[in-house]
Amino acid sequence: MYKFNLLWSVFNLGKSIFNKKISRCCEYCANAQVSTALNLIFCKIKGPVSAQDCCMKYKYDPLKRTPRTEAKLPKYTADDFKL
Repeated sequence: MYKFNLLWSVFNLGKSIFNKKISRCCEYCANAQVSTALNLIFCKIKGPVSAQDCCMKYKYDPLKRTPRTEAKLPKYTADDFKL
């Protein structure tokens, strides 16, 4: 039972890195390669497709996701911390 739980957690690790509700699209698939010149995705299985397509051979690759940039914090002065 322990081996099954360990394998299940490793298998699902990539799905929980960024967000639990990741939409299935070829842009994040391990079988796809992004083409910046043509704005297409080259799938190893289906050939050129759009980024929002998805097929039955979809396999999530967490390294293809780009996280959002952090919000910039406002600049504080010493007067902001005086009582």
